Amino acid sequence: MGAMNFTDTLNALPADASTPVAFSIGADWAQGRTVFGGLQTALAVRGLMGLAPDDAPLRALQVTFIAPLPVGEALTLEAKVLRQGRSATHGEARLRTARGESACLVVGVFGRPRASQLQWATPMPAADDRDAIEPPFIPGVSPSFVQHFRTRWAAGCLPLSGAARPVSRVWAAHRDPGPLTIFHLVALADVIPTPALSTLTTQAMASSLTWSLDVLDSDVTFAPDALWRIDAEATDAADGYISQSATLYNPAGRAAAHARQTVTVFA
Repeated sequence: MGAMNFTDTLNALPADASTPVAFSIGADWAQGRTVFGGLQTALAVRGLMGLAPDDAPLRALQVTFIAPLPVGEALTLEAKVLRQGRSATHGEARLRTARGESACLVVGVFGRPRASQLQWATPMPAADDRDAIEPPFIPGVSPSFVQHFRTRWAAGCLPLSGAARPVSRVWAAHRDPGPLTIFHLVALADVIPTPALSTLTTQAMASSLTWSLDVLDSDVTFAPDALWRIDAEATDAADGYISQSATLYNPAGRAAAHARQTVTVFA
């Protein structure tokens, strides 16, 4: 199939995945052997949104990447409600390969707002570096999905640069001209590679195993090309597994999401 931007890729699927939905993803969204994980998760959230109440925005995600989800093949998305309470709705979405194998499992929590005396948020650390270097997309070198995003590396180092510390501060935006949605936010939170790769000097494979995302502010009323900021750090590494954390800040400087991720690195 031909290249499709993020909005068109999402809109190609029906909003309700309570019955299995067949689809395929083009090679321009590949991340190694699989579909870009941020797109996989966004597709799952789209399938879940049709089952959640309209007044209950996405609050949290738990994602397990079980196996590669190949591009160019017939894939299936299915979703179901696990429990719907007065405030929170739990749902499960599953992406399957052409052979029917589970490749990605997502549990999402949607919650209605409630009156509370507890109100605070993580402030974005000051840094006036939105004009940082923007690496070009290099076909055959850069992961294919990267062509759909702009990334400006403001702190930390690019992958394979032998950095002393596994940290990254990256400004990022979709190249998609369509209006931003919660699905765009989810994908942006996963757009940068693990900071652990910046400490290496030779090519190495990395693959996400799990990803948790707490959505703190779902406001997406920004220009499609507005820059969001991702602060990430690989906090621990042992036995080929990396534990890392990240915060996504929206263009207004508010924390939009916190993430934790387990990544395997073959180095």
